Amino acid sequence: LAKDATTRARVARLSALLSGDPVTVEGAVALLRDRSTANTADGGFGNRNALAGDIAAHSVIFELGKRRAWVAAAPHTSGAYIPVDLEAVLADDRGTSPLPAPVVPAEPALRSGELEAYFAARRALLEGDAEEAVRLCPRFAEALALLGEEVAHRGDRARARALLERALAMDPGPRSYREDLERLLAAVAGTGPLPERRLRRQLSPDELIRASGVVDEP
Repeated sequence: LAKDATTRARVARLSALLSGDPVTVEGAVALLRDRSTANTADGGFGNRNALAGDIAAHSVIFELGKRRAWVAAAPHTSGAYIPVDLEAVLADDRGTSPLPAPVVPAEPALRSGELEAYFAARRALLEGDAEEAVRLCPRFAEALALLGEEVAHRGDRARARALLERALAMDPGPRSYREDLERLLAAVAGTGPLPERRLRRQLSPDELIRASGVVDEP
């Protein structure tokens, strides 16, 4: 794997969660929504080292023994998982079937509004307002890191250090991003100059598509 790949980090977290017992549908959903990493209990939102990096385009669980599929509603893996009877769908010319089992409810973070706050924080970062992004979603490592860098360049190293330490405590990935954060924190903790290279944004797939001009903003 490439140096910057986060696959190993996610596999390590998955291995820690799997006990060897059969995984139920509800258990599989919980795995896909897990925001911890192999190194911390709270990876926050948008963490590429977590199983739930809040970037999945599609999420489907197959219960092969019962010939069912469970398809996630938007956004990512946070929406409700809708059961689909595969045999009934294939046998029905209309491609529809009654629900064969109860829906797995949407993630609590979606129902509480916490996930929407994270999306709003991402929009604030695109507008260059890291302070607002952290206010909206304190569990967002990238926002904490960018605000820490901004505050450091304004001369408040004490606050910058606290923000960067909070970001690093969430074990953000990929590795090169974490290494940049560690270099910045080391500089902030000292008295020397800050790194010339600024932290790069970690755009989501949706943001990359919009930045390319392929689709317009909604």
